[in-house]
Amino acid sequence: MPKMHNKIIVWIVLIFVLALAGCKSSQNTNPITDIEIRKGTEGLTMEFLEFMPEKVFEEDIFEVGLNLKNKGAYDITDGRLFFGFETQYVDADSAKKEKIFSIKGKSILNPEGNSEYLTINARAKNIGSSETHTSTILATACYPYSTKADVSVCIDASPNAARRQKPCEMKVLEFSEGQGAPVAVTKIETKILPQENEKMIRPQFVIYMENKGEGRIIKANKISNACSSEALAPRDFGAVLVKASLSGNELECSKTDKLEQNEYAEILLKENAEEGENRMVCKSKEGISKNEDAFTAPLTIYTNYGYTFTTSKEIIIEKAD
Repeated sequence: MPKMHNKIIVWIVLIFVLALAGCKSSQNTNPITDIEIRKGTEGLTMEFLEFMPEKVFEEDIFEVGLNLKNKGAYDITDGRLFFGFETQYVDADSAKKEKIFSIKGKSILNPEGNSEYLTINARAKNIGSSETHTSTILATACYPYSTKADVSVCIDASPNAARRQKPCEMKVLEFSEGQGAPVAVTKIETKILPQENEKMIRPQFVIYMENKGEGRIIKANKISNACSSEALAPRDFGAVLVKASLSGNELECSKTDKLEQNEYAEILLKENAEEGENRMVCKSKEGISKNEDAFTAPLTIYTNYGYTFTTSKEIIIEKAD
């Protein structure tokens, strides 16, 4: 018996060691990085829940539900959801038509992002002499969002000088995968500006952006207006606040050569812009010596904006017996 008992213990220990090794192996396979998290062009997505009825009778009370998922790399705080009804045929308590939500986005510890379910009770009304009536239910989301782009750029103080084996080469950088948000940085051009002091230069970056999502960009401080009956001005659409830094040093950014003094500069992104129109110019505040060798430096671009989109679902109201 003692020998059998010892064999059992050995087998238990062996199984435990193999299981532990397997866990470590799986944990070390393809670890997720911040670069992987900040990919894609989605922010909030929204779908009506499957349990919603396709048909209801007059005077029926039924539940309208939505699944909200944050598929981007930025946390949503104080987002707004507004339910819209064809009030002649379907309605709900006006105080409950608007919902406030906050949903965390993707992260290394949570690569899928969080979800939230929001519901409201609605009531079908009398449809008169018709046997059936098809009514559309709308759900509009309005929320603050942000895009962060981290890239390495080459700074060559004398790009035309004949030097052998430069550490890097200045070139146009293009991005097709997005940065984990609907507003995406699509291209960056690096330029070298001469200064009055001929021994110095000033790096300049032309940053191209685009709305890659299916919704509309709105000014960040107009989010509540977009999910209500309040009017929005033309300049409230497409407004994106931008700031950038090079090696941790803040750049001066402006849509034109006239530089803004605010921390953020504003650009209005046009939905059907011509090539090269949606761009922001950011310049280094300090010059760099022409004698300095070419080097790579981290360029970080931040944008803040509001975003809104609407989804819909049809429901059939049938005549009650």
